[in-house]
Amino acid sequence: MNATIVSGAKGHRNTALRQPHFRFIDIHGNESHHEFCDLKTIKPFKDKTSNYQSFTFSKSNSHLTRIIGGLISKALTNKIIKKSDIIEFRHWHFNIKKNNIVHLDFTADKIFTYQVYRLRKDLDIQSALSPVINADSVINKLALDMIIANDQGTLKKIINQTNFNFKRRDIEKLRNHIGKPIFDVRKLVNEYFSVITLGNAMLDSFRAPLNGIRDTSILQAFCGLLLFINKWNIEESINMCNEIIHCKESDNNELGNIIGLNPFYKFELYSALLNINEVASELPTQGQLDESMKEAVEIILNIEKSATSPLR
Repeated sequence: MNATIVSGAKGHRNTALRQPHFRFIDIHGNESHHEFCDLKTIKPFKDKTSNYQSFTFSKSNSHLTRIIGGLISKALTNKIIKKSDIIEFRHWHFNIKKNNIVHLDFTADKIFTYQVYRLRKDLDIQSALSPVINADSVINKLALDMIIANDQGTLKKIINQTNFNFKRRDIEKLRNHIGKPIFDVRKLVNEYFSVITLGNAMLDSFRAPLNGIRDTSILQAFCGLLLFINKWNIEESINMCNEIIHCKESDNNELGNIIGLNPFYKFELYSALLNINEVASELPTQGQLDESMKEAVEIILNIEKSATSPLR
């Protein structure tokens, strides 16, 4: 709503100073886009969890991108997919996103302590609370086990989260998101796993390598679109893909700049970041963990001393 046309302007040498364009503002000059629309022009909300992908296959050197671009072109030309489907897919994503925005609020050292807890998902609580020292024991490990066994509430919350593996350095690269709003992509976890399943089936069929994040993103954009159209039914999506592959070629294929959406961009990394954020207030800082370890080591050594002291 509230689109206004801004006229173009030219300089005295007939050079373009401003292209004609639309602005979405109200009569008072205020932004008409939703607060979390990534098309905002005033203080835009930059949604890093999704990515726009061009389906224009003629402009890419990637084999997989050319395959998918060609399929989209055929699908649009043969009316298997409509441009309105692409638009509705964006609407679907936005309507979920705008109601599931969270603020990241934790210090970077919580990443380390989260990993310490996550690595103990199979911890034997009783053994950790009553450690037995032998020749193979590592005191610091026993101390960490004891600390976490005494914090079972936080451990259970972490165990109950969907586990996404990550490298600490990759998460630390996203530290600039801390203190900012972000879409809780975990709301799309079931759809993500469907996209992965369909994507793997397509790669087997296409016999095309997956080279880097760009190839991954355009494959996810294509799979997401097919699944959305087919109400997230994998079999129906495979059937639609096969229909597109085998439909007739046309001399009038759609070759425009068709932009698709990938709502699953770096999904596992952002999900891990959100998992940490969810329990961050209950996790100790690295400094607090170090202090607790000193106390736990002393307790364990006293237990061992008591166990080995001769009876009087």
